Amino acid sequence: MISRGFYALGCTWLPTIVGTAIAFLLVPLYVELRQQMDAVGLAIASAIAILLYVLLLGWLQHRRFKREAAARGATLENVPSMLGGALRLGMAAAIATVAGLLLRSVLVRHAPGAELSAILIRATLLCVGGVGVYVAAARALGITELSEIAGVLHDALGLKRHSDVQTTRFLPEGLRKQLSCGGRSRIRSRLLFERPLRRR
Repeated sequence: MISRGFYALGCTWLPTIVGTAIAFLLVPLYVELRQQMDAVGLAIASAIAILLYVLLLGWLQHRRFKREAAARGATLENVPSMLGGALRLGMAAAIATVAGLLLRSVLVRHAPGAELSAILIRATLLCVGGVGVYVAAARALGITELSEIAGVLHDALGLKRHSDVQTTRFLPEGLRKQLSCGGRSRIRSRLLFERPLRRR
């Protein structure tokens, strides 16, 4: 996500250079943690490298955006920061990770075995539980992007949103029929563009 901000500004080389430099500098950490903790050490080293990459690239992007805004006579004071959303997503991920580890210990005790069926059952329950906890934590922390994703899924599946159901009660009968026939996008465009004309 952060690298796309540089791509939009036509600076495609900086994210690549930063990522390559961090990967090269952390090779000793990869080797050491691999020797000490095996696969878990590699996962920890990868997490550290990605965290450093995101923080450094985010700082560089903020500096670049400040320069771009200053060149246009503007500031970034009233612009929402990506850091707040990233921290809330990180907190949600941490909560989901802890919940997943606790659930894993419970599943290992109550559904042991190395058979394929037992492994698939544990993996399915872990995925469902981890995703559920993550979504619940993200919603509780105020991640607004979840509402946008839910709206896209509702439209893709042809389901009615709660707000649409509430709004249709105040629409004329003809518009309600169009909504029920899948004309939601047409109704929205009419509501957006016809209301200002009526006010005039």
